[in-house]
Amino acid sequence: MNKNAFFLFFVIIFSNVISAQKPFSWNDLVDWNGVNGWNQYFIMSPGYMGPNALPVPEAEDGLIEPGIKFKTALDFHFMKGDQTQDLYLQFSHPFCNNMISVGFSAVPAEHYQLDTTIRDERLVRFANPHGFAGGDIIFWTNIQLIKNRPGWPDVLFNMACRTASGGDLQDARYTDMPGYYFDLSFGKSFLQNKEKNSWLRWYLMLGFYCWQTNLTAYSQNDAGLFGGGLKLNLNDILINNSISGYIGYIGMKHIIMIPDSSKPHEYAKDQPVVYRLDISKVSGKYEYGFRFQQGLHDFKYSTFRVSLSYFFNDHKDSVLKAV
Repeated sequence: MNKNAFFLFFVIIFSNVISAQKPFSWNDLVDWNGVNGWNQYFIMSPGYMGPNALPVPEAEDGLIEPGIKFKTALDFHFMKGDQTQDLYLQFSHPFCNNMISVGFSAVPAEHYQLDTTIRDERLVRFANPHGFAGGDIIFWTNIQLIKNRPGWPDVLFNMACRTASGGDLQDARYTDMPGYYFDLSFGKSFLQNKEKNSWLRWYLMLGFYCWQTNLTAYSQNDAGLFGGGLKLNLNDILINNSISGYIGYIGMKHIIMIPDSSKPHEYAKDQPVVYRLDISKVSGKYEYGFRFQQGLHDFKYSTFRVSLSYFFNDHKDSVLKAV
């Protein structure tokens, strides 16, 4: 093979490689019709967003947690194609002898990195989705309806509102839309030993979860909220196993996001269920915690959390009075 033939062969091979590596185009990914806004193509369900966009509420145990508490935590979310880390904050303040409490939680900073597979599955706008995002704030109020009544479980009413403060919608991290939920939780402690500070407690939660969507025909998704678990306390070491989730109704209807698109995408994965294992230890006014969370349905993340909480009063005495 002479030099000219070899050069021609090299040019052909190189041009084929270059043409195969076509630059990422969101317009081609979704078959943009030139009319609909880019945010209308996103599937705003927990299975197509970041781990903090539409989180499953924690199941309450039927009692308001005693003591003014401030909690900080680091979360590490692992999923094939999405690696996320975030800072989590929580504050709660009970009033009226632990019959009413208010509080909030927030994710002030989240770092994320998506691969191309998850990028395309979530219809993300840009070729290399990564960076930092600020999250939503959730405000709540708890009202104790029944407490320490013989023959009855403790009953707690909770209502919460999620703001639209989360950012980076273009990378499918937060919905940029509000939501709310309310629930009733029931719980009862048994096998109590105040001398050893030990007890076992079962609890159940039932409620309603709602969030805004970008669908014209269905501006909000309504969901049944549920949960339950078992807590074991042994000398200020608390082990809590729980399962909770919600069931959205839009995903049952097989709704197509943009009906006239040649690449239709169905609204789905709005029925997340997660398992949580929490282990915590109280020492003075501090509580050290660890959590493992595993998505069981419509939520693929595995999460590890380490936390540190500070109580502004004597937490040990308050807990003994609460159970």
